[in-house]
Amino acid sequence: MAAGKNCARCGLDIGVWPIFTAARPDRIRCPHCKVRLRFRNTQGLRTAMVVIAGLAGVTALIAAGELAPSIRLSIVGLVVLSTWFVLELLVVWYLQNRHALEVAEPGAK
Repeated sequence: MAAGKNCARCGLDIGVWPIFTAARPDRIRCPHCKVRLRFRNTQGLRTAMVVIAGLAGVTALIAAGELAPSIRLSIVGLVVLSTWFVLELLVVWYLQNRHALEVAEPGAK
């Protein structure tokens, strides 16, 4: 039982969806007790995600250089969104298996 899968307050498995849909890894809500949770020290991970998605977009833009502008932008958008989706799933797996959740609200333990 990994500490990154269970709420720091109620101890129940929070699943993947609350982490996947959180805007940042320090704004997660437990679906059971509704306490705000966070993974510590994730700034580098967030920065890496943005850089990787940006590089995927630039690569797609260069690769689609000969296409019409409207199609080119659609392809770039699709590549960036697809890359972000896959990255997000990988990050959820990484956080759940390598980091522990903690209560983010002061005095909420």
